[in-house]
Amino acid sequence: QYQESSFHVKPTIPIQQILLSKSASLRGFLLPHYRRDIPKSISNLAELYISGKLKVAVDFGQTDSKGPFKGITSIVDGVEYLYSKKSTGKIVVDLWNSDESKL
Repeated sequence: QYQESSFHVKPTIPIQQILLSKSASLRGFLLPHYRRDIPKSISNLAELYISGKLKVAVDFGQTDSKGPFKGITSIVDGVEYLYSKKSTGKIVVDLWNSDESKL
């Protein structure tokens, strides 16, 4: 169950006013603006991975009391595991190899 105190959304105050009052900024990007860079970036990532300089970590929740995460009903457990800050990589919920899968 999520703790309401972890959510700090104030929908009655515009985000611009909140950011301005904190002297903060919000930046982002749209991936299509960088479409021409994607092939080179993927190639660079592949080279780093092959050379061992980039490590990939996938966490199925094996160390969590509710893991490993399998099936749609485990998605909530995966999200709670994410918020627990105990994960060691990208958290994956296996939807393919579960008893409830119809895929």
